[in-house]
Amino acid sequence: MKCTALAAAIALALSFSTPARAQDDTTPCADALTKAREACRGNDDAACVAQRLPDDCPAPSTFAANAPSELERITVVGTRFGIDVQKYPGSASVLVPEDLDDHVDIIQALAKVPGVDTGNDNGRAIGQGFSIRGFGHGSESRVILMQDGVRRSANLFANQVAGFSMDSDLLKQVDVVRGSSGITYGGGAIGGVVGSTTKDATDFILPGRDWGVAANYRFDSNNQYQAHAAFAAAPQNGRFEFLAFAKYAKRGDLEQVGRITDANGTRDNVADNHEEIDTTFVKLGWNIGEGHTLSLSHFDYRIDARTGWNSLYHATTSPANGDVLGERIQKDTVLAYTLNPAGNPWLDLTARAYRTEGFYERGYERGVDLYYKNLDERWGLSLQNLMQFDTGAIGHRLLVGADFENREEDGIYILDGVRTSFNSMPNRYRDLGLFLQHESRWLDDRLAVQLGGRYDRFDREVQNVSEDYDNNRFSPRVGVSYAVTDGFTLLANYSEAFRAPTPHETSSEGPLNIYYWYQPNPDLKSETSSEYEAGFSWSRRGLLAANDR
Repeated sequence: MKCTALAAAIALALSFSTPARAQDDTTPCADALTKAREACRGNDDAACVAQRLPDDCPAPSTFAANAPSELERITVVGTRFGIDVQKYPGSASVLVPEDLDDHVDIIQALAKVPGVDTGNDNGRAIGQGFSIRGFGHGSESRVILMQDGVRRSANLFANQVAGFSMDSDLLKQVDVVRGSSGITYGGGAIGGVVGSTTKDATDFILPGRDWGVAANYRFDSNNQYQAHAAFAAAPQNGRFEFLAFAKYAKRGDLEQVGRITDANGTRDNVADNHEEIDTTFVKLGWNIGEGHTLSLSHFDYRIDARTGWNSLYHATTSPANGDVLGERIQKDTVLAYTLNPAGNPWLDLTARAYRTEGFYERGYERGVDLYYKNLDERWGLSLQNLMQFDTGAIGHRLLVGADFENREEDGIYILDGVRTSFNSMPNRYRDLGLFLQHESRWLDDRLAVQLGGRYDRFDREVQNVSEDYDNNRFSPRVGVSYAVTDGFTLLANYSEAFRAPTPHETSSEGPLNIYYWYQPNPDLKSETSSEYEAGFSWSRRGLLAANDR
């Protein structure tokens, strides 16, 4: 699918600020800024970055710290600590707001990332196709999707919807790791990892001010429009900060570049569609003391849709049964704590607890008495600590951590008052992981060697099925980068990843749809991948003019 669109946006920001001093763009200070951001693990904390800059380099403003240039982007997802994306031993890309602003949503923005394919759908928000190195919405357990460190499902085992359930106007960074190098996130990283980070209150406040208000309206010619507003408060001498964000979007019938065939055989170029999308987000932050922060956030994303049965591939609705009336909801609540005292290189602790719920329920407009719902509920805990130290002329970063997730799936299918059993639901996933990542820097930081590994213990069980499935797996990784000259870096990586069988693969039985008859396979083994990767990156400032980027 390809849609043509012309977009216009109107934005308003109220913060009553004074101009901020620009960051000096001389090469020594720019390189120092990149290293400072790596040391701060890409957490976009202006105070952390400024503390690590040399005295003769001016401190970046809040906006400068939050908006790295194309050549200074720090990826956190690949290693769980920050590294310049140009020096990451693997395939990674970072998108920032200036990349996301050019597109209606995050999946369309990802089309510019090498190795990521989008499209092959009808352009609906509720049904968007994507894949990373061949793995995507149809094989979602081979690509990890996260927002603020919390996993979510792209298709809820429905295969009739697909999407990230994220709002690009709310994101300050999206990391994309292609391939198996993101091993520290556990099972499912065979195709890659997409990790997004939501904005904080300070992202809506100009430097030197205590509060800010933002409003935006956007119209796209292909029958789409959206508007959002945000209020943020973060007093400079206060201990608390607050962010509230709300957005409404609407998509109508979508014109396609090519012609499509409806249920009656009539050829047209319009996909039937009516979607209303509501996003709300609230985040409260508490600066407990020096290096101690606590935040609590709640994210609510809802799509009310009138589409065909399969929102990706059915362009028109059924003449007999009318529209499929569906609702797709994603809700995340995240509590995060960080402890990073100034001057203590051994303690950079992050702890997170979360609870999330996603579901898709639908039925026909007329003619058929059907209620169908797919449900995914999770809660989890994660803990990690980063230590930085030197042994002689060699610099070290050592990350250790653990995480646990409990996931429960269910499917409810009621046709004319009769409920169908899926045999593989309700089910439960329990995953425990222990991970370690070490980086050593040699030869004045020109050579970086990364060694890592993760041990996973996983368990799968299905209600009313006597046999459980449990196993374990260790996934290693080694990566090397060598800066031959400033801006030219050689890269190499070896990693292994795995994907544990799902309860649908081990326990499904019988004719669950008109195309397949399922047989249970409790002895199914985990999928594994071994990846070898080598390449180089090249970047250059001042190529065409002094200080160009």
